[in-house]
Amino acid sequence: MVTPTTGPTAGTATGRTFNFPTLYFEATRACNLRCNICMSGSNDPQRVRQSRQEQLTAQEIEDLVFARVSEVGVKIIIWSGGEFLTRPDALDLLRGARRHGYRSSVCTNGLQLNQERLLAIREAGGDDLVISLGINSLDDSNSATRDAEVEVTLRALDLCESLGIKRHVVVNLGRHNLQTLGQTFDYLYQRRIPWNRSPFTAQGPGAQHFWNKTSPAKRWSVTPTRTCGDMPSGT
Repeated sequence: MVTPTTGPTAGTATGRTFNFPTLYFEATRACNLRCNICMSGSNDPQRVRQSRQEQLTAQEIEDLVFARVSEVGVKIIIWSGGEFLTRPDALDLLRGARRHGYRSSVCTNGLQLNQERLLAIREAGGDDLVISLGINSLDDSNSATRDAEVEVTLRALDLCESLGIKRHVVVNLGRHNLQTLGQTFDYLYQRRIPWNRSPFTAQGPGAQHFWNKTSPAKRWSVTPTRTCGDMPSGT
């Protein structure tokens, strides 16, 4: 997915001008978690097996992505999945993006992140690389949608800070965490961690859980004490 923006145009593909500075790239369906509300199908082993035949190779990404997306103004590639870091060539892809002049943001569940791994990721992606992690709640309800304890994410965020690596958090909104959003946003704000809010989407194998996790309109009257506008983007 390429995200457009307003402002001066860049690129003249198909005779039209575009300015799409951010490319959101689901580079794999493989994942080391099985979250029940996964929107990419990474909790479905059969779908993951089928996707391996369709997954772009490093050379195809070099030829079809790196060499071309600058034509429509792309400057930042957000690597996602699945779990992007399960790709054996993940670091090579970060180096390739950097070689072509792109900045990278890595969306990860944090399970693979330790000091050695983070330093290798920064070496590959450059000092402006961003690590983006997910938090839905700071209490036990986090595991209602994520197949991992929130402590995994908090440890990764603290490690990024200690290493001077840029960090960012995505908070998925649903009825399971409406009452704790204020606490979550205050936690991020006090630690100066940029975030964005993202609603669940009824797609993929996780669609069957969608109506159990999303909130009816009347529940949106709960107002968090901080808003996205308080902090700049992690990228």
